[in-house]
Amino acid sequence: MEVLVGLVLIGGIVWFLFIHKSSAQKAAIAEHEHQTRPIAEDEGDKWTYKHQFRETAIALDPDERVIRVRGKFGKQIVQKEYSYADVRSWNFNISTGGQVRLIGNQGVNAAVSAAVINHMQNKQNEAGTGLFITVRDIDYPEWQILFPTSKGRELELKRWMEILRQQINLD
Repeated sequence: MEVLVGLVLIGGIVWFLFIHKSSAQKAAIAEHEHQTRPIAEDEGDKWTYKHQFRETAIALDPDERVIRVRGKFGKQIVQKEYSYADVRSWNFNISTGGQVRLIGNQGVNAAVSAAVINHMQNKQNEAGTGLFITVRDIDYPEWQILFPTSKGRELELKRWMEILRQQINLD
């Protein structure tokens, strides 16, 4: 009986972590497509550098010296433009770690607990990862631009650091 209960619990967690997550991601993508337009589609080639992922985006217009950002603040999606002079700083962070690993046969309850803890830790890591831009704005002083989880994410973030350095600092 205990084995059956354990299998049901593991099955529920697998469903929640993989199947439910997939459905949630599909819903988020559909919501994103309906609620937000591409960051720079309305002005043609004005925006030389641009990136967009989920509800976040960044675009730079070197000629006008303007940066456009879009981010999610709570449930609200906000998009604003700032002059380069209004950009105070930028940095990136990649949060990792905090994973629980089981060694040996620890039982079903330990496996379930580890899976839940790891899922929560992955969400925290994602929330602390991205390109962060601080601007002169009382209402929205810091913007987080998300990047897809991939092996090339760190290189892409470093690329954006250099783009911002060259554009804003005129390096």
